[in-house]
Amino acid sequence: MEKRYNEYIGKLEEKTQEIEVGNPILSSKKVIELLMECIAELKQFVLDRGFKNIEEEILFFKRLKPIIIAKLSYL
Repeated sequence: MEKRYNEYIGKLEEKTQEIEVGNPILSSKKVIELLMECIAELKQFVLDRGFKNIEEEILFFKRLKPIIIAKLSYL
């Protein structure tokens, strides 16, 4: 789970770096779209795969998912 999550974060960071900073409103909109897409992909991954155990579920909701949500809240 954590490996796959790190892949999502890596792709997200790469795509975010590619966005031009010219117009802050358009840049923010593109970043929000990327974040929402990442959240949707991650949600589908979790629905398809599920959690191996309760510890993995707790790790996901307490440590991993809040990182993406925090990026969304920051904008």
